[in-house]
Amino acid sequence: MALDLAASVSHEVVAADGIAALPDYATRLPPDQPLCVLHAFTLNQVPRPGRERLETNLQELARVRPVARIAFEWEPDRPAPLVSLTLYRDGSKQREEIALADAHGRWIEFL
Repeated sequence: MALDLAASVSHEVVAADGIAALPDYATRLPPDQPLCVLHAFTLNQVPRPGRERLETNLQELARVRPVARIAFEWEPDRPAPLVSLTLYRDGSKQREEIALADAHGRWIEFL
């Protein structure tokens, strides 16, 4: 079912710095549609200034539309990678830790 849905939607693959390109690509959406950003095992490869730029971009984009950020990343002092959901809206930011999960999807422990 999920594969059928994915096959029915056109996708665009772009070679770019995703953090830098995000604001431009977000403008292609109607402003009343929420933006969802998903990243998994990525931020550990991005230097601190890039991570800060991503956060700034998401906060700026949330001035004109709701933004949801789903992250699946290792975090310090965690026994396993963490799945979190951060909602940005009207200048506020709300983060919820959803689950710990195996890096290869073998198990998930909802929090």
